[in-house]
Amino acid sequence: MLPAYTLDGVIYCEVYEENTDLQVFEGFLERLLPFCGRYPAPKSVVFMDNASFHNITPRIKDLFAEAGVLVQYTVPYSPDLSPIKYLFRSVKNVIRKRSREDACLIQGDFKSYLRMQVRLVGNKRVARGHFKKAQIHIEG
Repeated sequence: MLPAYTLDGVIYCEVYEENTDLQVFEGFLERLLPFCGRYPAPKSVVFMDNASFHNITPRIKDLFAEAGVLVQYTVPYSPDLSPIKYLFRSVKNVIRKRSREDACLIQGDFKSYLRMQVRLVGNKRVARGHFKKAQIHIEG
């Protein structure tokens, strides 16, 4: 699952059955670009941790630069400073709590179910709390 998480909540999400590698991640980033703003507009900075597949190619860096979107990396080995880690934890908790009553949905189309839970859990109110926990304080 690759969500784009902002102070306004999840703005874009893709779910995959296979592992995420550089090729999958770069495709996600290309499809994310239309949802981004030109710096310094809102949604104009993409933060990534230091996962091995986050080392994007010069072609993707150039696409982002042309679109005016900044790419920044978080401090290595600091998942507590990443709001998306709190989103993942919240989504897992909701699925765990609802697994019995949502069993038919989960078995029927898990990818759609997961996307739905990401959008429900990753709303604006919850997102702001996750960003605050990650020590990212933005006024407004």
